[in-house]
Amino acid sequence: DIESKKIILNNEEITREIDEYKIMLNNFQNKVSLFNTHFNNQLNLNKNIILKEILKMLEIYANENKIDLIFDSKNYILASNNLNITNKILESVNNLNLKLNFEPFEID
Repeated sequence: DIESKKIILNNEEITREIDEYKIMLNNFQNKVSLFNTHFNNQLNLNKNIILKEILKMLEIYANENKIDLIFDSKNYILASNNLNITNKILESVNNLNLKLNFEPFEID
């Protein structure tokens, strides 16, 4: 748009147009950055809610089944499939009724 205006505008007007464009671009980039920060914060808050519930379930399961130690899939070398409780925990997680909340993004 600025290129097409070069034909009819003088240098001062072109500079003003470019400066206005740069201000608009900067404002837009700031809004995108604020949105991304807000979105990431909301995701982290909800992830923490889910993780807390999973940890509660693991603790209950471990107590009920007299399990002293639970590893995740990345922190063991070798184990019998009989020791894998993933499906049991996943079933419990799927039955959870979590109240997750994503706050709307608002710009002042």
